[in-house]
Amino acid sequence: MGIRQENFNISVGTSIIQVFERIDITNHHIFSEFIDNAYQSFRDHKKQMVEEIHVKKCEIKITWTNDEVIIEDNAFGMDRDGFERALRLNDPAKNYAKDSLSKYGMGLKYAAANLGDEWTIESTAYGSSEKFSGTIDIGEWKKSNPETMPVQITDDFDKFKHFTTITIRKLKHRYNDAEMKKVLRKLSIIYQHFIDKEKDLEITINGEKVQYSKPDIYRDKNGS
Repeated sequence: MGIRQENFNISVGTSIIQVFERIDITNHHIFSEFIDNAYQSFRDHKKQMVEEIHVKKCEIKITWTNDEVIIEDNAFGMDRDGFERALRLNDPAKNYAKDSLSKYGMGLKYAAANLGDEWTIESTAYGSSEKFSGTIDIGEWKKSNPETMPVQITDDFDKFKHFTTITIRKLKHRYNDAEMKKVLRKLSIIYQHFIDKEKDLEITINGEKVQYSKPDIYRDKNGS
């Protein structure tokens, strides 16, 4: 297993980061963008993953502290083309179905830009012998508007591995327990169908599962 470095073309769209930063987006919508990307990747390849490696559920683990946010998933992962596209800030994903959760392919980018000024993406696709890792530093991008960025590639990687890990640093907002509880509640409503009905999605934030519970019913003195 060897590690080498290549420069990936990102000339399309570094300036669009200023547009992303002006978008007003809540925390639960930010996290739902990462979840949509991972879950759509799983859905697109579900039959293959179930039949060949017996992976029946997309598991997304979010670790959220004051220092960093880490989003890990066991979905299909990204090959070279998918990884390079993930680095291009205004290059939407191609050939998504009409009902795709990540139809426009922009979620990872503007969600990450609203969380922090630096993020590292690491991914390998099932069946691929390459693992990719690259770091985007918004401060540096604004200064130099680069056309390429260095990406570390691990060769002869385990072809049965499949994951994406996104680590976001230089956070723009402080973590607090109340906000995390709010995010858990909102995500439980958004993804209730997939968690409880489809049963092929599991989301945890700081070790706590996203689970939907029906709201209490309050009746007045007339029973209404």
